[in-house]
Amino acid sequence: MACLFNGTGHFFCSGVAIAFKVDLVAPIMTTPPKSEEQERKVTGKIHVRGEITVEPSEEEKLLREATSNEQQTKDNESKWIARATLGLVTLYASLTWWLGCSTRNMVNYSHDQLVYSQRPWVGPELGETVITLRENDLQVQWDIHFRNFGSSPALKVKMHTHLFAPAERPDFVQIEQKIATLDVSQDGEFNIFNGQSAPNRGFSSARYDVETKEAIKAETFKLVLGGKIVYSDEFGEKDHMTTFCVIYVPSRDAHPESWITCPVKDIAN
Repeated sequence: MACLFNGTGHFFCSGVAIAFKVDLVAPIMTTPPKSEEQERKVTGKIHVRGEITVEPSEEEKLLREATSNEQQTKDNESKWIARATLGLVTLYASLTWWLGCSTRNMVNYSHDQLVYSQRPWVGPELGETVITLRENDLQVQWDIHFRNFGSSPALKVKMHTHLFAPAERPDFVQIEQKIATLDVSQDGEFNIFNGQSAPNRGFSSARYDVETKEAIKAETFKLVLGGKIVYSDEFGEKDHMTTFCVIYVPSRDAHPESWITCPVKDIAN
């Protein structure tokens, strides 16, 4: 390393400044040069004490700053890549979950549509339903045909029909609740294939007196008939239930006896 002493107590080396404190503790004998080309001779004792301060050059400072900026840029890029990777993984997981749910929903929907289109649907064939107030014994007789309107057989069909007592103002809320809770276990089971009908005939257990009969004919009293059907299907997922409720309408002039639907919510599931 080339250094230069400037005579003020400092040495200067290439790229490094070195500071010394110089004390002369003995006489220094010098012989002035005879000419500028002659070498200066220094005799005596020199004691050097002090601290060495090393400062980088401007080039080294710039190099260190560039290296620091480059490392910081690499760190920022690594953080950005990590965040982007995490975002992509999260997006992929979300997309996979959504596709799985969508696929499952589509499968369930397709299955439900298949069952809905192929299952049996059993209900009263109202065009064939007849309610008759018999004249000879003052009883009410009904003939109801239950039909399978679906595309597959109705299995283990059970049904029960109930004739409510004549009333001037029937309580249809109670009637609806009564129909929904009718016990069908007392009746036998049978199957109804798709497109087929099964008749159901019944009679009132009570005989009405002439006054009650005339009140029914005059529609002062309303005669209500309700029923419940329970059945299963070949898919075996759940039992189905159908309820119905009709009001007897007496004959008028040339119009035969008929019926109208009750103001209740019929069940068909």
